[in-house]
Amino acid sequence: MLKKLFVFSIGPVFSALIGIVSTPLTSWLVAPSEFALASMFSLFVSLSNASISLGMEHAFAREYNLASDKLRLFNNIVLLPYIGSIILSLLLMLNYHYITSALFGYPSLLLTILLIICIVLSVINCFFSNLLRMQERARSYSSRIIIYKLIHFVSLILILLFFKRSGESIIIASVIAEIANSTLLLSANPSFAKLTLENIDLKLIKKCLKYGLPMVPTFLLTWAFNSMDKVMLRSFASYRELGVYAASFKFVSALTILQTAFSSYWLPTSYRWHEEGVSPSKYGKVSNAISVLLFFLAGIVVILRFFISWLLSPDYSEASRISIFLIFPPILTTISYTTISGIDFKRKTYLHIIIAGVSAGTNFILNWFLIPSYGALGAAAATSISATVLFWMRTLISRRLWWPFPLKLYIVNIMLLYVMVLVASTQVGLVFELLVLFFIIGYNAKEIKALFRVIIKVFGQRVKSEK
Repeated sequence: MLKKLFVFSIGPVFSALIGIVSTPLTSWLVAPSEFALASMFSLFVSLSNASISLGMEHAFAREYNLASDKLRLFNNIVLLPYIGSIILSLLLMLNYHYITSALFGYPSLLLTILLIICIVLSVINCFFSNLLRMQERARSYSSRIIIYKLIHFVSLILILLFFKRSGESIIIASVIAEIANSTLLLSANPSFAKLTLENIDLKLIKKCLKYGLPMVPTFLLTWAFNSMDKVMLRSFASYRELGVYAASFKFVSALTILQTAFSSYWLPTSYRWHEEGVSPSKYGKVSNAISVLLFFLAGIVVILRFFISWLLSPDYSEASRISIFLIFPPILTTISYTTISGIDFKRKTYLHIIIAGVSAGTNFILNWFLIPSYGALGAAAATSISATVLFWMRTLISRRLWWPFPLKLYIVNIMLLYVMVLVASTQVGLVFELLVLFFIIGYNAKEIKALFRVIIKVFGQRVKSEK
């Protein structure tokens, strides 16, 4: 189990390292306002992808272990999203003047074409990436991410250095990388690239839509939750504040990458365990282990935040203070993957709409009050509190539907992490921050020892097998 998680993590971790290098380089080459333009582009692509996918990627994950014919299932899953991407592309071309003016402040046919390419490719990449995950092909999954990120990094730096230093250049580099990503994913599963109409089953599509469609409003509300800070910063603050905020997010990308890595491993594993009738207590052990690891890493990120100020351009000096609040979304979202399973196992996906709605509403209210007074820092604080609301709603509802797993570990660690972040934000001193970190380590000592025992056991077995 740990070996597969490790291999799944290689690609995302490498991606995080690339991000740590590329973010400061980009900050020296591009103004915050241009950084913000690229951020709005990415936001629109993500929103479009979620809308036209109809939640079918979630239905694919749920049905994968039950389906005897995987190709037939895949053909039925992708049909409607493929059609949706074509329709949206036509609408964008017909209304490009209005859409690009609303998004970027000026009409641009170039940005429209880049949007269309990215949206179509993102739909393809979404389903083929999910296919690799469900096949549990960890090595292929990680190697694809490594090549994709290298191409993106090289393209970005070359374009910024030798062509135009603008948000459009960042977007062009992203499009080049997406094309490479699609090529890699299609080559990994060439037999799934062809859409066979003979495989189409309207009853299966209807069944998948019943499970997946509630995930569309859920994603839109989650998108509102994740994007509210950026959208409201643009409305109530300056493009510069938005650019600094976007750069701050880049520096907690290491934790976000761990979120991606763990979900890539955990999604197929949890569904397979469910079909095999694995005891719920085993899920609890995984949840405790990942929680302790992430809370410890979050504490380290808070301690090392000063490196951000040294690496970034002086224009982004506030990023170190902002970034410590932004560790909560990736940390709590990752942990919630292990606590939310009850909702998905019971197929009550409509509950995700309620959870996402309350969290998005909380985020909106907090941003409304905090951004006008505190700018990017207020947005970061609102995001951290809203992420905590999201975590507890997911966890408590799933717990009621599934099994009564203990909550004490989550309660204590979240409280300690909040104390540490507040101490750091008030700049009381490094000694007090280290003291809180030691409290986190001390409280979780039992779980840490258990985790190390498992790791030593796994690597010990591997050494013996090699001998």
